[in-house]
Amino acid sequence: MDTSRVFHHFYEISKIPRGSGNEKGISNYLVNFAKVHGLEVIQDEYYNVLIRKKATKGYEKYKSICLQGHMDMVCEKDENKVFDFKKDPIEIIIQDGYLTANGTTLGADNGISVAICMAILESDKIKHPDLEILLTTDEEVGMVGAKGFDITNLESNILVNIDSEEYGCIYVSSAGSSMVKSSKTFNAQKIEKDVYEVKIDGLFGGHSGVDIHLNTANASMLLAELMLKLANVAEVNILDFNGGTKDNTIPRSAKIVFSTDMEYKELEKLLNVFLDSLRYRYIKAEKNILMSISKLKDIEYTLMLNKEDSKNLLNYLMNMPNGVLKMSDNSKDLVESSSNMGIVYTEEINGKKLINTHNAIRSLKIEYQDYVAECIKEYAKSFGFDAIVKKSYNPWEYKEKSEIRDYFSQIFENQVGYKPRILKMHAGLETGLFAEKNDKLDIISIGPDIKNPHTPSEKMSIEAVEQTYVYLVSALENYNIVK
Repeated sequence: MDTSRVFHHFYEISKIPRGSGNEKGISNYLVNFAKVHGLEVIQDEYYNVLIRKKATKGYEKYKSICLQGHMDMVCEKDENKVFDFKKDPIEIIIQDGYLTANGTTLGADNGISVAICMAILESDKIKHPDLEILLTTDEEVGMVGAKGFDITNLESNILVNIDSEEYGCIYVSSAGSSMVKSSKTFNAQKIEKDVYEVKIDGLFGGHSGVDIHLNTANASMLLAELMLKLANVAEVNILDFNGGTKDNTIPRSAKIVFSTDMEYKELEKLLNVFLDSLRYRYIKAEKNILMSISKLKDIEYTLMLNKEDSKNLLNYLMNMPNGVLKMSDNSKDLVESSSNMGIVYTEEINGKKLINTHNAIRSLKIEYQDYVAECIKEYAKSFGFDAIVKKSYNPWEYKEKSEIRDYFSQIFENQVGYKPRILKMHAGLETGLFAEKNDKLDIISIGPDIKNPHTPSEKMSIEAVEQTYVYLVSALENYNIVK
């Protein structure tokens, strides 16, 4: 089967900026694509796009099916990469059987879903029942598009999400998520000593759902621990602490600006000794922990925290509940609940310092999700932080009976000769929101192999894309679920 049009469309949409919150351009592109091909299309106020294509002759008796994905992508880049996600096209590279990008995220999550759907829609050779394509916006920053989508516009009661990242698997459940924002205002004083910047970089990072079980280092927490060791032997006054860029991404880098009376050489020596002990702890998960130290001459800051507040802040960041918090009681090697301190940032307002943290909480069960959110809030309050839940969506919970799951399992087995794996996912999918809005929906999630999503190391298997496309087309052409 010719899969060239899938890759053609993926390359084309990769030229269009589509970071979360910036999807108007790609949304309009998809609307125009539908109109050019004479298809019914609805674009809502959130820039979600719903496209309908009538059944092939002879397939009118079968139930309508919806293929679903999201058009936005996570925008992450290497530290030294010069790139503007609001205007620059993604630079795609073919490497060892994979598509990857030059120093940025690839956007395979979830651009490949868009590309597959476009290839199916434009074909006059693929047989199918009544078909709906739903492509949503802002999935990566709180599933805004899916939350806003009017589910009554969807005619299908069968939905195939194409946003999982392992070929040969059918996902039947996914985690819900809440984001807890914590903030505290500190009194500040004038800077009186030398000012330094210390930066931690080169960490693996990764998706806070898919990769949380790998026990990689959180750059902000690692830096806080490093600096607390220093603060125990010298006076440290924090001017600025920043780490991470996305709630749902494990921080790869973090930096602190601080004042101390310690000389540069002694400071460098001590920090390297402290870092060596931390490197040993992460010897299996992190191969490239980097640290840079520089003495600042031109200082943009005017105020700093006192010694006591600086140590308390470092303690708060270092000991934040983070990573895997509970494993599933029912599924082997599946994370039940987790927390990721994705962002730390500092603001200077009216002569004071405001420290903010964002924690992305995930769980397969709503009761655990709420419990962990409350635990994070109580932890923050114990250090004098104000904490609130800013964004939340429920888990997609497993259903015992699923007609579409059984059908896709059989199609896969017919194609490759063995059964697919039926799995639950600790990452979040929009499917939970759709199921909550319409409990009659029969839902599964599939997709090709995508490695290291949400990082500049993201890559997608070319072979797995081809296999996924053949799998999906075969499912449409052999469709036998009657109305």
